[in-house]
Amino acid sequence: MIRPVQLKKQTYMLSVIAAALLTFNTSCQKELIEPVKEPQEEASAPAANEATTDPAIKYNYLVTNAKELIAATKNATAGQVIYVADNAKIDMSNLGTLTIRGKVTLTSNRGLTKNGRVSQGGLIFTKQEDHYPLIRVAGDYAKISRIRIIGPDTLTRAAEVARLTALDKQYGTGNKYYYTLKLSRGVEVKGNYFEVDNSELAGWSHAALLFPPGSQNGYVHHNYIHHNQRARLGYGISLTGVYARVMYNTFNYNRHAITGYGTPGTGYEAAFNTILDVNTSHAFDMHGGVNRNDGTNIAGTVINIHDNTFYNTKTKAFKIMGYVQKTLIIKNNKFVQSQGINSIDLYPGSKIYSISGNQFSIPYKKVTVSLKTF
Repeated sequence: MIRPVQLKKQTYMLSVIAAALLTFNTSCQKELIEPVKEPQEEASAPAANEATTDPAIKYNYLVTNAKELIAATKNATAGQVIYVADNAKIDMSNLGTLTIRGKVTLTSNRGLTKNGRVSQGGLIFTKQEDHYPLIRVAGDYAKISRIRIIGPDTLTRAAEVARLTALDKQYGTGNKYYYTLKLSRGVEVKGNYFEVDNSELAGWSHAALLFPPGSQNGYVHHNYIHHNQRARLGYGISLTGVYARVMYNTFNYNRHAITGYGTPGTGYEAAFNTILDVNTSHAFDMHGGVNRNDGTNIAGTVINIHDNTFYNTKTKAFKIMGYVQKTLIIKNNKFVQSQGINSIDLYPGSKIYSISGNQFSIPYKKVTVSLKTF
């Protein structure tokens, strides 16, 4: 289920997945390797109220708390950079939605090496279960980079969802009871050519990243996206009527790492991503007409899934629930699943597709990720 875009609206997990995951360079394929150990705190760590920055990153606004961050997002104009201090932990609970204007960059230094340590980067978080969204991108060419954006709910809420769904079924109320359960959303994009890279997005019951109609050509790369897993929702990246590139990311503990609503114009290129062991449903998804009840069997316009590695052992790699209108490419992926619908699940009778170079039943590889709380 993708919640219709017109509806209104702590855990910190550190992953250092090697330089290949954290680099900006997308010209070569990332190999999945074990993350290095967590860096130890330095004996001479700065005081909590002392803002620390990376000298390699130039900025117009340096922020250390919610008041400064809200003011910076209101004042920053095209071409300007807002830098969240490396040691900042900014609680936005009950403080509304941050708006990032077109051509504005919100950044920190997650993944960069400073004084011999790999930086965690600045943290923006909320404990408000109905924060929806935390950040809204409102213009073209905005960017979020090297930062942690952590939401309030990392759980599936499966029992509660089942109870509310049963009530809706019993009383014929559609999703009325289901949507009494509070929802959170991380970043909602309302602009073209948005980019997010080298960031961590986790803990969002609806979606960590939402691309509604009017947000074409998003680029999501080199991020760690995890624990967005609310039953019936729970998306790392959700797209409706738009196209985006999703590359070199690591996904874990999502219901769907990527989902598409399947309306005409919906599509994505998913390439060089790594899907780790746990998803509550198939990792990549595209809805069909049967999901929307719109009388069609359309499941998006263009889907290009290539050079990904799927380590999820208990769920399908991906499922396309209708006919793709123009192009469906499935190429050079590696699956821990055997060949069949547990790896590639297509709509019966699908005709427009190209499948080549995929490897099945690859050895399972356990990748551990350290867990911290903020």
